[in-house]
Amino acid sequence: MPVLALVMRLALAAAMILASWVSGVFFVAAPWAVAVAVADLLLFVLLRWRAGPHTIWKVLGVTAIALLATAGAQVIPERLGVLLNTGAAVLGGLVLGLRGALVVAACFVAGSLLMIELTAHHGLHGLDVVAVLASVSAAGLISAIWHERAPQANTAAAREARKLLVRLSSLAESLDTGFDLPSLGDTTLEEVAEQIDLERAALIVRNGKHPVPISLLGLSRLPWAAPSHPESQLHRTWSEGIAIRRAYENESERWFLLTMPLHDSQGELLGLIAMDRQETPYSSAEEAALAQIALGTGPLLEVAILFSGLRTRAALEERSRLARDMHDGVAQELAALSYSVDTLLSQAAHGQDVTSGLRWLRQSMRQSLGDIRHQISTLRMVERPDVSLGSVLSTNLRNAGTNSGMRTTMSIEETPFRFPAHIEVSLNRLALDVLADARAGGATMFDMEVALSAPNARLAMRHDGRSGLDSTSFDHHPAAAHGEILVERLLPTGRYVEIVLGSDPAPTDDSFEIEDIVSHLQLAEATDGDVSPSRRSFDQEAHA
Repeated sequence: MPVLALVMRLALAAAMILASWVSGVFFVAAPWAVAVAVADLLLFVLLRWRAGPHTIWKVLGVTAIALLATAGAQVIPERLGVLLNTGAAVLGGLVLGLRGALVVAACFVAGSLLMIELTAHHGLHGLDVVAVLASVSAAGLISAIWHERAPQANTAAAREARKLLVRLSSLAESLDTGFDLPSLGDTTLEEVAEQIDLERAALIVRNGKHPVPISLLGLSRLPWAAPSHPESQLHRTWSEGIAIRRAYENESERWFLLTMPLHDSQGELLGLIAMDRQETPYSSAEEAALAQIALGTGPLLEVAILFSGLRTRAALEERSRLARDMHDGVAQELAALSYSVDTLLSQAAHGQDVTSGLRWLRQSMRQSLGDIRHQISTLRMVERPDVSLGSVLSTNLRNAGTNSGMRTTMSIEETPFRFPAHIEVSLNRLALDVLADARAGGATMFDMEVALSAPNARLAMRHDGRSGLDSTSFDHHPAAAHGEILVERLLPTGRYVEIVLGSDPAPTDDSFEIEDIVSHLQLAEATDGDVSPSRRSFDQEAHA
């Protein structure tokens, strides 16, 4: 829109020049038209070049152009200068809105009166001034409709960040490794190994003044001293950015070394690639091939390092938020519990009954422990948004079986459609709570059935341990806000916990009712826990 408006204003100036040529006043009108057009172009460049200039500069620019157009309108005969005032009014309305229309109208009135009173060069007076004022005001008010208000600082920053992120995403998709720093390092060394015969290689980048190995090939640790050490074989390349080909002795063995500096897009030293072998020295052709690879790798590494910094900053901000939540919530609750313990000890010393107080303390400790688990599970879900809820539940179950020796089985049906993050976090927390109950009760088996198809879900869990869960244990659980949680007692020991969101998914052949759970546990003992061929079984006995 600004470019189109500029073209229209320049067209008005050109039309005035053409009309003056026809009217025989070309040499009078042309200089004024060119002056107004040049001033308009200068203001346009200023507004485009300086992002969000202060309003005072906009007002001064519009005022100068309006006064210049008014002087031209008064001097140019045949009322041709009115086209210049119209262009100035359009400019004022677009740049300043209604204020711009008022500024241009005020400049026309003030300029016309001054020229009428102080000079003899005025072609407009009386009703002509009123008519031109009306046309200028109308043009300014109409153009003010398309005036775009300057966005707030946060909005402008968000728009710019969105453009950058969209562009960054498209660029990442065009690269084989994206902006993942370790993957980029591995790919670079693999490319080097395809073109140059080597035995060991490393890619090292700068983190401030400290060297950080990003990728290693043919070794598990650096065989050379740190590049920042003056006695290191890599020090000259690290400090001066010079490629090195040389032989050196290491534990009575002769090695041939080749190093190549890595530079970013600005030519600054970013790191280095180092490699060695024992058979033959490196040739100048191999050095040239490595230099060509380093030339293309340096800018990509620079972007990957910047992206890694952004990702780290986002993770730190999320961790800081969770730390504040834990400090404001859990830490204060634990402090209150410690005071309660002191009170109970004092009461017990005086022979008072502390049974009810201990029960309250146990319940409070359970709630605090649940809050801690919720914060940890939230952090895990935030760190890996690309991992599905089914994968998270599967990993938690596998880890629980490995750590406790429980026999675990799991059947899962999951579609690509995801639940909102807070729902996935609450379901994961429910599963963690039931797993914790199973471990505390000494369970020998744990079975989980998962059916996820947003907005519907079913999560059923059962174990054979001594459980402290009852029908009221999850009344205040976050998952209870999204679905009904069913808790049933199993015989002789154990619990069955189920939550359903949306409409209950159709039962499969291996699903069963509550009354069949006892027989299911007996069958599980006979078959070592695996009761369905469709289940994914994790053999996690203590000896495995």
